[in-house]
Amino acid sequence: PIVPGHPVESIRLKKLRSRVEELVGVSNFPGAQPTSFCSKQIQELKNEDYYVCEQTDRTLVLAYITCDSPGNPAVFL
Repeated sequence: PIVPGHPVESIRLKKLRSRVEELVGVSNFPGAQPTSFCSKQIQELKNEDYYVCEQTDRTLVLAYITCDSPGNPAVFL
């Protein structure tokens, strides 16, 4: 599958993977179990951090959204 964007150099990729592992507490791909939300959970969604993954045609993609520097948002897939 085609993933949009540009490849990340290997040193930066290692740092990004390490940071995601630190955040989610596992070294393998998080989000293997799909979860549905309903309207009564909106307040919880507003107050808590969540990791969002999409699965399409057996391809798993994790979006890591961060700031490279103050005021410079970045998205990594």
